[in-house]
Amino acid sequence: MELEFLERERERGSMLIPVVAYSRVLCGRGISAMLADLGTPLAGFGAALFIASDAMIAISKFRHPFPYSQQRVWIT
Repeated sequence: MELEFLERERERGSMLIPVVAYSRVLCGRGISAMLADLGTPLAGFGAALFIASDAMIAISKFRHPFPYSQQRVWIT
């Protein structure tokens, strides 16, 4: 899988490796927040909202803006 990403780097640009690395870190932190015993489920819920917000920012910036993208980011 990694080799496939590296082969397509030339096609997609130089940001592919940093984006994949950031995505993995973000997912890892989200999963650890959801699995941590912090005494409240709000930590996991907050992590899920942050991941959703960050994904919406990335989609609207690097793919195409979607309706009410800024408002949806602020809500999450």
